[in-house]
Amino acid sequence: MNQVITKQEISFYIACQYHFPIDRVIQKFKYEHQLHWQNLLTGLILQLPLPKVQAIVPMPISEARLIERGYNQTLEIAKHVGKVLNIPIWQPIERIHQHTQKGLDRFERIENIQNQFKMIKTQKQLPYRRVLILDDVVTTGSSVLALKLKLEQMGCQNVYACAIASTD
Repeated sequence: MNQVITKQEISFYIACQYHFPIDRVIQKFKYEHQLHWQNLLTGLILQLPLPKVQAIVPMPISEARLIERGYNQTLEIAKHVGKVLNIPIWQPIERIHQHTQKGLDRFERIENIQNQFKMIKTQKQLPYRRVLILDDVVTTGSSVLALKLKLEQMGCQNVYACAIASTD
């Protein structure tokens, strides 16, 4: 598919639609610890015409979600993408709590995401000017937009986003 769409004032680089079989692959990777799908998912991101950036920001997950899953699936993909492209991973924002977005409509998602992100106080490094947010699945874009706003508050000037799949 490889498309660039604009949602809520941010350019999204999307590898494919969230349909069979990729939806099942993402679910198995994300919820069933089937990490062997990582290479395929990384390959999908690497096929995108990504913009030149200084750092990759994987979508943060809450500590509770990290404990539940055992890993942040977007961080795992970001590490591989960053290694291939020789771009550092930057995690200046944490997610303080996270309620599942699954099953919520657009307005419920936007309301749910408000105030879920905060800057990590120990971050002493100056912000990168051009960053790429990496997420697995984009539905409304509300999580990415909230993260983008926090990054801009830190001084990032150009924030882009990419995802393995989109539900649109």
